[in-house]
Amino acid sequence: MTIHKAFPIDPRLKGFKGFHRLVDLLTNHGLLRQEGGRLRFTSESDRFFVNGGWLEEFLFSCAVRLSERMKIQNVAMSVEVCSPSGSKNEIDVAILYNNRLHLIECKTHRFVNTNGEGAKALYRIDCLRDFGGVTSKAMLASYRELPEADCGRANDLGVRVLSGKDLLHFEDELKSWLLDKKKYQKKKPSR
Repeated sequence: MTIHKAFPIDPRLKGFKGFHRLVDLLTNHGLLRQEGGRLRFTSESDRFFVNGGWLEEFLFSCAVRLSERMKIQNVAMSVEVCSPSGSKNEIDVAILYNNRLHLIECKTHRFVNTNGEGAKALYRIDCLRDFGGVTSKAMLASYRELPEADCGRANDLGVRVLSGKDLLHFEDELKSWLLDKKKYQKKKPSR
């Protein structure tokens, strides 16, 4: 088994029982090892999964389950697209339904008003939506709540946001979003 880079444990986390339960769970499943105050992942794919890939996997599996009940043409995860200029980007979850591309960007980190991470994620998914044409739709699915300013920005961009506890009902929300022909499309610039 190849062992990968070790990451130091933040001293502030050492007193949290939930953190230790999570580390024990991940260790018991062979995703990481604890070595003298450091966490060492057993593979890059395990590190990716623990670092947020689990949300992509969860949303993808919900979309696949939904495709069994609806006439979804295709569902894909981690799709790499290349622009005409040659820049490469990855789409976390892509769904083709009713000949319309639906793109989902997944985030698990905490958004802080001052660092602009929410805005970056929104502009990224808005830009990627352009690959699918004018009828494509975009969603930002976040484990954590977005700041109010980013929610307003998402509304202005026509990006659907599902965050926090809304993800508990992701399959229902996804179905509603797929069936909605008008809502959350990119707004045309006003003249």
